[in-house]
Amino acid sequence: MIRGDLQVNEIKLKNALHCQDLRLATDAEVKERGIIAGSASPVGLKDAMVVADDSVKSGTNFFGRW
Repeated sequence: MIRGDLQVNEIKLKNALHCQDLRLATDAEVKERGIIAGSASPVGLKDAMVVADDSVKSGTNFFGRW
């Protein structure tokens, strides 16, 4: 999770996940999970690891569609 006005720092994400490679989910993977691309929220998401940027803790009035 990251606020919409920020970009993911891939190095920090790789370090948090202890991995070498990252890739975006395919359209089929997004659809299979019932996610709306570009406006996703982890609320109601099952069987997935959620990694959140610290900036989401300080925000208020976030809007989500679920």
